[in-house]
Amino acid sequence: MLPETVLEAEEVIKEVEKVIEPEPEKEDEIQTQTEIQTQTQTQTETKTQSQELQEVKQTFRVRPENTQVRMGENVYLCCIVDHQQGKAQWTKDGFALGFNRTVPGYPRYQYVGNETIGEHHLVIRGATLEDEGEYECQVGPTATNEAIWSGANVSVMVPPRKIVMVGWGDGAMVEVTQGTKLKLECLLMDAKPAPTVACCTNKNLSPELPRSRAAYTLTSYTDSFKPLSLL
Repeated sequence: MLPETVLEAEEVIKEVEKVIEPEPEKEDEIQTQTEIQTQTQTQTETKTQSQELQEVKQTFRVRPENTQVRMGENVYLCCIVDHQQGKAQWTKDGFALGFNRTVPGYPRYQYVGNETIGEHHLVIRGATLEDEGEYECQVGPTATNEAIWSGANVSVMVPPRKIVMVGWGDGAMVEVTQGTKLKLECLLMDAKPAPTVACCTNKNLSPELPRSRAAYTLTSYTDSFKPLSLL
């Protein structure tokens, strides 16, 4: 038989182990509470992020503006979006040009800028009359944002195809008696928009005439005459 002191020591050790080692039921309860706390924290963070997204709306920082260019020049339409969440694209007269920044089917069109910070500028190289119209920068909707769009018009100016002295050939010599008046008329053809006209003599430049058909009266037989388009 073991001494009583040894038996007493073993009983003390067993009591200590009971205190140190939690009961299985209590251990499961602690683990369940930890999981609940973690799940609650995750749900709270997700809800906070969702609220932040709902509060921050996508908006235009830079909108496209109406643009007028000469035939053959490049067109630049600027568009910058803050807090962008939807996809961006351009439309022309209501027809979607697509989300691809190379704009397939339109070799002279391209989206440029850093799209990661909301830059979606439209460049049209070598403008023609076919490029005239209304263009819109559009950003699509998301679960937390409505679609937004902003438009601008592009106009292409065309210089006169021909300038004609009505009733006279190009470079014709016109003789007039001193003291009499001679009315010369020039016609500017196929200009867009109607150009401003000025008549140049060897003495001075006449006041500008905002008409595509202008008349000028020579007052001296020494005048030479040349119409100018100031488009």
